[in-house]
Amino acid sequence: MSKISTIYLDPEMHHAGVQHGSVSRGEMDAAAVIALLEKFSSIDAMEMLDLDPQVIAAGRGSTLIIRTNRKKLFVYNAQNMNEAAIEMTPAEIVQKLDNSKPSQVTEESEQAALAAAPPPPPANPAVGYALLAFALLINVYTVYSMFSKPAQIDDKSDVAYATDASEIARKEQAVAGTYATGHTAGNRILVVGGDGSLQYSEIGAPGNPPPWTGTYRVGSRNQILCLSVDGASVVDVIDPNTLIYYRDTFHRIK
Repeated sequence: MSKISTIYLDPEMHHAGVQHGSVSRGEMDAAAVIALLEKFSSIDAMEMLDLDPQVIAAGRGSTLIIRTNRKKLFVYNAQNMNEAAIEMTPAEIVQKLDNSKPSQVTEESEQAALAAAPPPPPANPAVGYALLAFALLINVYTVYSMFSKPAQIDDKSDVAYATDASEIARKEQAVAGTYATGHTAGNRILVVGGDGSLQYSEIGAPGNPPPWTGTYRVGSRNQILCLSVDGASVVDVIDPNTLIYYRDTFHRIK
C-alpha cells in the first residue's frame, strides 16, 4: 500500500487545474496506483501549462514526487532532491515504492534514463502566460490575504523540524534563491535566504509597500522538505526549482 497525494489534479485524474489544490487521497494498492498514474500521464498537455501538477507517493521503500511530460512519467526522490529525475513506467514506480532496494530492472532503468530537468516550458509562451493569468485570477492572492487564510492552511501539526545544525545549514543553502509565480503585476515573489530569512512581496502592489520579511525553520511533512514560516504558513519544497506557498506555485528565477 502507498499513501498518495496530488497537486492540481481533479478527483478523477482526468483534468488539471489550480482550483483542485493539494489533496490527500489516502492509501492505495498497487493496481490503484498504476491506474492513477496512467490517467495522470494521459491528461491533455495544454491543461498543464505553467501548473506543474504532481503526484506524491509514499511507500514502504521510498517517497516519490511524480511529474508528467509528453505522456511520460518522471520521478524524483523526495528524500534527495539533488538527484536527477528518472523516467519510469507506472509498474516500475509501484515496484520502487514497495521495495526498500529496487530490483535489477529498476536499477537498469535508472542508469539508462537521462538526467531530466523539470518539464520544459511550453513552446508558445503567450498561451502559457494567458493560462497562468487565468489561474491567478481564480486564486486572487494578495499580501494581505496571506495573513487571512483559513486556519487549516496554517496548520503545522504534521511538520517534523530538523534539529541537526549541519543538516539545517545544508538544506537552507540548497533552497536559497528567488522564486516567483510570474512576471507581471499581481504575481508574487519569495526570496528565501540561506540563513533562515524570507521575504514575500507582490509585483505592482498598490502603494508599493515594502516586502514582508520574516524567518523560517527547516522541517518536513509527509517526508518532503518544507520551510515553516514563523507567523505564517508552510512552504513546501517540491523540487530544487519549485515551491508551493499558500497553494501558489513559485518557480526559481535566481
